[in-house]
Amino acid sequence: MKNQKRAKALMTLILVCGLVLGLSACKSTSPEPAQEPTAAQQTPAEPAAAPTPPAEPTIEAEPSPQANIEGNSPVAEKASADSLGDVRAELGGPRELLALIIQLEREVDRIEKDGETASREPRLDDSQVVSFDLSRAPNKGPKDAALQVVVFTDFQCPFCKVCANTLDQLVKEFPRDIRLHFMNFPLDQACNPAINRPFNKHACLAAEAAMAAHAQGKFWEMHDYIFDNSRRLSRELLVAEAGRLGLRVEAFKKALETNQFNDVIQDHIQQFLKVGGRGTPTVYINGRLVQNPRWDNLELTRQLIENLLNPEPEKAVEFKKAVADPAGLPTARIVLEDGTVLEDRINELLRRLKEIKLGAGR
Repeated sequence: MKNQKRAKALMTLILVCGLVLGLSACKSTSPEPAQEPTAAQQTPAEPAAAPTPPAEPTIEAEPSPQANIEGNSPVAEKASADSLGDVRAELGGPRELLALIIQLEREVDRIEKDGETASREPRLDDSQVVSFDLSRAPNKGPKDAALQVVVFTDFQCPFCKVCANTLDQLVKEFPRDIRLHFMNFPLDQACNPAINRPFNKHACLAAEAAMAAHAQGKFWEMHDYIFDNSRRLSRELLVAEAGRLGLRVEAFKKALETNQFNDVIQDHIQQFLKVGGRGTPTVYINGRLVQNPRWDNLELTRQLIENLLNPEPEKAVEFKKAVADPAGLPTARIVLEDGTVLEDRINELLRRLKEIKLGAGR
């Protein structure tokens, strides 16, 4: 929101500069009037004897007004058809206009830099919405939760453990708003056809153990144990944990020995590959991919959830017309003190501001 207000104020100032261009052109290029000029027509008719033309209004040596970046410019408020001369006087000549343009360009630099930072924050990919068959995916949270979160993960991936901790905390903080669905994507060739070499040695075994525990109603307990011990996993440790959790140990052991839940794991893998999935952890919220994930930063991820639950309505930026028909103003070529053309500088600023997404809600 801050950037939006700043950019709106900047665009207003730039439009004022555009009006100054038109005013200057009116003073220098208007055709000879058929009658004596009115108060609104400042350009006198040239007499046949070509006397010395009236001098430009004297501009007192006062500092140019500072742009109020957080709100409306005091200059912009005077930009009307009846007060263009006053605006021109306040903005000053080429030296003052150059200072204003430089100030605007620096402010646009800051806005663009802020935008680059914002673009690295977690957000959802709006270009594609996907769906998954979650009938055989462990889950927790209310069925009617506003946010349906699907995570594809590998139990021996260290980043997946960080992601799991963050998602678990968010489920606790938003118990009515998030339903979390777990999908397996072990990064090892032992069970994943997309992996062509040994990688995470016990990833496939861990996935089997988790699904075997799921069959006995203890998925999340086994899930947490595996992540906490992901660097020292073994079949013996998993069986011992199954006993500690009160599972039917023989049924659990048989599931591991026969790869009883391999078909479920393969289903998860194929669904992920079908939507172009490659690495872990990968998270989708309501079918949209989480881009620039920061699972190591709970605050940023929490902000993403809050923004999704309470979206700010996008509002189009509107400007009050300073003249009835801006397109009718003649163009002008005002050369600034550094030799550049004011019109060119203004057009470049407008181009840059146009590329800034004012409706991003930042």
